[in-house]
Amino acid sequence: MAQPQSVADCGAPGAADLAARRRDVRAVLLLSGLPSLGGSAYLAATPSLPVFGIYAEGDFGADSMRRVIGASKHPQSTLKVIPGSGHGVELFAQHPELQRATVTCLQDQVK
Repeated sequence: MAQPQSVADCGAPGAADLAARRRDVRAVLLLSGLPSLGGSAYLAATPSLPVFGIYAEGDFGADSMRRVIGASKHPQSTLKVIPGSGHGVELFAQHPELQRATVTCLQDQVK
């Protein structure tokens, strides 16, 4: 059984593309990055796959991330919009509660 995929920024396209190739991926975490067009289409067309997105409100692409998560048909797909303009893993240092929320979300998906 594959674990959830999580990578920041430019790894986000790879995470969604991997999910499209590996049907045993059970959740996708997008941290400050957007999936490829094909990955976005797969995430939108796969109601069994939850997507957890984390983005700073001032980061480039925040509106696109809202569309990606909004297109997901999984009821537990979630977008955490963080105040400010941080990017990637620095968001965890700036917002310690984000780590717990991320872990909880992923644990819920791999049970």
